[in-house]
Amino acid sequence: MEEDFEDLFQRLDDIRKLLSLSLQVEQRGEVHEVHDVVDRAEQKIDLLHEKMDRLIVKGKEAKGPETPSPAASTHADKLLGEVRGRFVEKASLPLIKQLLDGLQEEHVLNSEEAEAVMEEQAARADRARCLIDMVRKKGPRASQKMITLLRERDPTLGTTLGLD
Repeated sequence: MEEDFEDLFQRLDDIRKLLSLSLQVEQRGEVHEVHDVVDRAEQKIDLLHEKMDRLIVKGKEAKGPETPSPAASTHADKLLGEVRGRFVEKASLPLIKQLLDGLQEEHVLNSEEAEAVMEEQAARADRARCLIDMVRKKGPRASQKMITLLRERDPTLGTTLGLD
């Protein structure tokens, strides 16, 4: 009888292992299905972002270029000084790079100045601090261009800083 029980337990253990493997295979299939759904959702989100970007560009083309008022331009360096701490705290590295590129295109900074911001400063916050100080020293017109670029590149941060 003891041998019968051992044989029975062995068969039950084999069945348990088989059921466990079967369950794992079934769960793996479900995980793949979830990944497929997530991938499709991400693709749709990317398409929506592209459409939104095109609409924003069309809207800007329809409105024409932004020209800040002379009064806004004269206070721009003061405004940058007021938001400096929060900018340093919140500006991401990709945003800093975008601002550097834009400021070079606008001829506010030259390539050596942009390189100095990126290469001489190791920390993100130090890069942000260096960038905003460098632009402020160049005067209100340069500061206004940075504000405009910041609002274009990161409208949420622009609003958070009160630059809109």
